[in-house]
Amino acid sequence: MSWCPDTAKVKKKMLYSSSFDALKKSLVGVQKYIQATDLSEASEEAVEEKLRATDRN
Repeated sequence: MSWCPDTAKVKKKMLYSSSFDALKKSLVGVQKYIQATDLSEASEEAVEEKLRATDRN
């Protein structure tokens, strides 16, 4: 799961995004990623819903 709040400055968001992309490339075998921008998106229920939705695709 990645977390970058909507309130973060654009420069910080860009740096975080590029760093997270590099991390994802190194995580061989991980197939699902969740991105959250506020606490409601990081809740257990929201994460489960997103994971289940990707299972159906």
